[in-house]
Amino acid sequence: MRLFAMFLLAAPLFVAGECPAALLGRIPATPEGTDYQAYYDTASDTTWLADANYAFTSGYPISLYGGGSMTWNWAQLWVGTLNTANHLGANDWRLPTTLVPDASCNSWNYNCTGSEMGSLYYTTLGNVAGSGGFTNSGPFTNVQAAYYWSGTESDRNLNSNAAWRFNFDYGIQDDIINYANHFAWAVRDGDIEAAGSVGSLVAGDYNMDGITDAADYTLWQDNLDLDSSVLNGNGSGASTVVQADYLLWKTHFGESVASGSEADLIPEPTTLLLALLGLASVPLRRRHR
Repeated sequence: MRLFAMFLLAAPLFVAGECPAALLGRIPATPEGTDYQAYYDTASDTTWLADANYAFTSGYPISLYGGGSMTWNWAQLWVGTLNTANHLGANDWRLPTTLVPDASCNSWNYNCTGSEMGSLYYTTLGNVAGSGGFTNSGPFTNVQAAYYWSGTESDRNLNSNAAWRFNFDYGIQDDIINYANHFAWAVRDGDIEAAGSVGSLVAGDYNMDGITDAADYTLWQDNLDLDSSVLNGNGSGASTVVQADYLLWKTHFGESVASGSEADLIPEPTTLLLALLGLASVPLRRRHR
């Protein structure tokens, strides 16, 4: 009976349609795969990174102390690095916001569904307040049963700078001085897919101009062994730019997306000719600078 109840709790996370809240997978790491790098939350109309501790797993230096926790200012700087890198094709990542005041909170600051993390925890994931209330992380990975920073500052403590936070262990929302150490989870407004921020429909189109061509090879070559976010979600899915990204580019060289088409791949005759004549001689080593 308990397993059946857990199934009913989790089912809305993966089904769109009539469900009041759903998490829709976005931007698979491998073409046409289900290893999504982000999820769109229909309840709050936001897109969340699939990895809830991406600052740590991606190697952000300051987060390596404490397994990914950091001060509020460092968390803001980390989000800034995502935007600078145009991570997953978007440059508007941020920390979740907190509604102030949030009328949905009870007198103990539980059940706060008016804020983005509270909405995710309670409404979308179906968790409950109190010790042991966090039982469902949905499709997300590396969700920490601990405090996460909100991007919303607090003015309740006039003696120091403070910011709001949310605890994913038992669902409480409160504020604290901003030099405490908490985890950070990046989110953005709206559906990243609907916003057209998921990259090109053509695999290997690393600069997102609608065609896999020589310019994408140059981008691959110039960033070999560096962070793969420069490939805008159209690579092999590795954390760094690797040889597999070259092979993907080679396979799809010459493919393009017709203007206004949703998924029709149209090889251009000139680029196909280049593919036949030149790919065998393309060097795999990194260009010397």
